[in-house]
Amino acid sequence: MTGIPPLFTALTLLSTLAAQAAAPSPDALKFFENKVRPLLVQQCQECHGSQKHKGGLRLDNLPYIIQGGETGPAIVPGDAEKSLLIKAVEYADKDLQMPPDDKMSADDIATLKQWITMGAPWPQAEVAGARTLRKPGQITDEDRKWWAFQKVVEPKVPAPPKATPTAARNPVDNFVLAKLAETGLKPSPEASPTELIRRVTLDLTGLPPTPERVAQFVADCKTEAKSKPAHPAYERLVDELL
Repeated sequence: MTGIPPLFTALTLLSTLAAQAAAPSPDALKFFENKVRPLLVQQCQECHGSQKHKGGLRLDNLPYIIQGGETGPAIVPGDAEKSLLIKAVEYADKDLQMPPDDKMSADDIATLKQWITMGAPWPQAEVAGARTLRKPGQITDEDRKWWAFQKVVEPKVPAPPKATPTAARNPVDNFVLAKLAETGLKPSPEASPTELIRRVTLDLTGLPPTPERVAQFVADCKTEAKSKPAHPAYERLVDELL
């Protein structure tokens, strides 16, 4: 009872569900809350709950239970004998036994049967809040908007803000500075050569630079301060560390 949902649309599923489980009576809901929900939580939802749904089967909301899994819908509201969940908890099939480690008591199985026979009452607010269900392979318009599926385009590099015209050393800096200006923020002061070599050395090796290497890097930065492109000493340092 895990994995692939049956081949019908979410709309059909929820319409069927609404017809079968509309407006459960107060007594039916009381029976569910006192008897059935605790049983599902204790016996089933460790493997088939909101966080972990082994094989795709969820038993924490009625639409998911009706949707079922690889072997079809888990229950047929109103008909316990045709419900795979009952077949599983009764250990009627050696390949379909739930819970796998210890069979439910006869009283617990009887509770599940009674609940299904009653039409599987479940609070309507929770049923309405179930996420949209879909067929395997169905792709929505929202899915198609995911960034990884968009065409690669070359964005226009924004001009550096007037307040920080010299802060951009490469096109990536232009984007960062433009976003900072958009939110009313200013870039942090540029790191000194000593800070810079310490940061990049720790990042790439996990160890601080030696005092000798720091002194050499600081001297190189002073010598090449007006070089174009800027920071050739830094680029050499990164190559060396990599």
